[in-house]
Order: sequence, then structure tokens, then C-alpha cells
Amino acid sequence: MRYLPDLIPRDNKVIPDYFQQRPVGLSAQAKTSAGPTLLGICFLIVALCFIRYVGFAALFGLLALSCSKGGQRWVERTGRFTLTGMARVVIYGLVMLLSVPVYLAYVQQDEVDAAERVAAHERAVRFTADSLVKDSSRKVELYGTLAKAARMAPDSGLRLIIRTDGLVKTAAEKDSVRSISEDLQLQLVQGALERKDFRGSLSAVNKLLDHHRSKPELWFYRARCYIGLDSMQLAVNDLDSAKALNYKAADKLYDKVNPEKRHIVGYCTLCADGSTSSATGRGACSWHGGVAEWNHPIYETYRKYQ
Repeated sequence: MRYLPDLIPRDNKVIPDYFQQRPVGLSAQAKTSAGPTLLGICFLIVALCFIRYVGFAALFGLLALSCSKGGQRWVERTGRFTLTGMARVVIYGLVMLLSVPVYLAYVQQDEVDAAERVAAHERAVRFTADSLVKDSSRKVELYGTLAKAARMAPDSGLRLIIRTDGLVKTAAEKDSVRSISEDLQLQLVQGALERKDFRGSLSAVNKLLDHHRSKPELWFYRARCYIGLDSMQLAVNDLDSAKALNYKAADKLYDKVNPEKRHIVGYCTLCADGSTSSATGRGACSWHGGVAEWNHPIYETYRKYQ
């Protein structure tokens, strides 16, 4: 239903101002409240965009809060004044002026942090480069020393290897040092055996066997030491160990120091066809072509050392 103005004369109206045509569009109050709300949204967006700058974001967060109705009431209660349009302009202006040095301080701190990160990276790169150079020099010195020791006499080479203790760092380098050291010790054993220094050779080979009991040549060399020291049973025991590890030279030496022997353990009757019989009277070997030999000896093989 459309409103018709002045349908009733003004002098006859009981409540002259009751029937009024409602204005189309926003009211003045709505227009007044829309501005701070939009401004508060802008302040909030700025605060969220710079959230990593805590102080700067806090200032714009407070501005956004003051633009809301609840925030406005809190500001007016706290400050005990009415937040008029002019007061808003003054407060917002002061806060935004204060935010400039705060923002600049954060930017400057970012530049300092970035410079520190660059410097730290450069230090790390220099440290890595220096470490690589030092490590390369260490490896050259280590392997050069090992190569020199391998060409020297065993006793001199072993003394030189002792000096490499401070150069060894990795497991592979430790294995290399151990391998060359053991080769030199084995040369010492062989040299002592050639000089018939059986006790010195025995001491050296025992040290090697403490760590390498699966090497058959070590058992063989120790057996030779025991043979030189006339400890035949110990020598045979070590030769058995070397034979069990398929060391061919041990078979020949074993048969030499502990040859197979035989002795008579009894007698039997030897038949003409090569078979034997325990019969000793008439009829013996009657089914085997007769008796070839009475009292044929029966032998048993044995070795002196078991």
C-alpha cells in the first residue's frame, strides 16, 4: 500500500509527525557506522599481512579493535572520553605515525638477520673448503706413509706405521693400516723362520693368530716354529688346523713329521685266491684254491702323534 501525503489536513492530525514517508536508502546513523567498520577491516588486513612483525601487527590490531562497537566502548571506558570523529582522526594519526618507526625497526632487523645468514653461509663454505683441503692433505700423507712402509724392511716399516695413528680417521683407513701392518708382521715371521729364530717367530705369529684364526698359513708357520722347538705334538695339532682350512703345504709337512706307520697285530691264513681265513688245520682254504701262506701277518696303520 502506497503512502499518500497530506490526505488528512495537518490541522486535523492528532499526531502530526506519526505518518511520515520513510526515506529510501541508508539512514544517517547507518552511514556514520559503516565508515569505521570498513576502516577496521582495512586495519585488520594490514595486521594480518604483517603478522610476523608482532609489534607492528599489534598496533594495527588495536586500531581494528577500536573501529568495532565493542572496541569503541572499551576505549571510551578506559580513556573516559567520547570517541568522536575528530578524536578518531587524532588517535589513528598518532598510532600510524608510531607504526612507521616500528615498521622500519623490523625491516632493519630483517636486513641484519639476512646479512648474518649470508655471513654464516660463507663461513660454512669456507670451513668446508678448508676441511676438504686439510682432509685431502691428511689422506695424501697417510697413504704415502703406508706405501713407504710397505717397501721397507718389516721392522722399520712397522715402526713407521706407528706414526700414522694421528692420521687415521675412517674405518677404511684403519683397515688399510691393519692390512699393511699384518703383511709386515708376516714377513717378520718368515724372516725369523729363515734365520731359525723359532721363539721370535712364534711370538710374532701368535699375535697374528689372536685376530686371524681363519688364515691357514698362520697355523702352518706356527707348526714350523713348534717343529724347530721340538714340540711335535703341538706342531701336528697346528698342521691339522691348517689342513682343515685346505692349506696344501700342510699335507706334505704333516706326512713328513708324522708319517704313517704299521705294526703286526695278529696272523691269519692266506688263501691262494688272496682271501684270508682264520682256520689253521686241514681243510683250510679248501674252497679258495688251497693255502698260499700259513701265519700271514695282519698289519694295522698308525701315526705317532694323534
